Amino acid sequence: APGIQATRVVGQVDFKYNSKNLIEGREFDLFDSQDGSGGGVAVDTVSSTPHLYVADTFNHRVLGFNDARKVKPGQAADLVIGQPDFYTAVINYPGGDSQHFNASGLFLPETVAVDSAGNLWVADSGNGRVLRFPPPFAQSQTTLPSANLVLGKAYVVGASDPDASSVNMRFPYGIAFALDGSVAVSDYALDRVLYFQKTAGGDFTNGQTATSVIGQPDFGSSTSAELNQPMRLV
Repeated sequence: APGIQATRVVGQVDFKYNSKNLIEGREFDLFDSQDGSGGGVAVDTVSSTPHLYVADTFNHRVLGFNDARKVKPGQAADLVIGQPDFYTAVINYPGGDSQHFNASGLFLPETVAVDSAGNLWVADSGNGRVLRFPPPFAQSQTTLPSANLVLGKAYVVGASDPDASSVNMRFPYGIAFALDGSVAVSDYALDRVLYFQKTAGGDFTNGQTATSVIGQPDFGSSTSAELNQPMRLV
């Protein structure tokens, strides 16, 4: 009859969850059959305990394991970034909107990297940006982790802008650090690599302009003459 509510749910732990299959923080949805992309792993070798991070691409989250030396098959993660709990897989949580991003949600994170200060960098590829999170295991676990830096978009909160420029990225993929802390990012969809110079004795700024581009004659071009869909960087 109309208005009757269900008393039990099968396939999820509660009525409010609707992820593909049941997720609990011990599984990954990584592979895209179209291009083989998905999933990145990084180990924090700076901290006294080597933390392990995995980009769980199609669950729109990053899982963190406190001690990489003790991780075993089937083990649940110790923290999650991009979602409020281990059971949720919402694009750009809490909005669920692929066109509007915020400081905490993620959309198809492809790669993770850890810098010399233990900060976690995430190629938030579906949102066309790279986010930096303060050392996650040193933060409070009671609040949703929030990024303190964005590259590839002008602001941490905003709407998608796919145009090629020295500020915008369309689908960032690989992340690599220079000795001085500067960062290179491969922009898979625009067939290029952007280089962001870190200020000597200072820090990056939100929406910082890239100082150079590899694979294109200028920041506004997008051809596959020199590079074709660059992915991971070493």
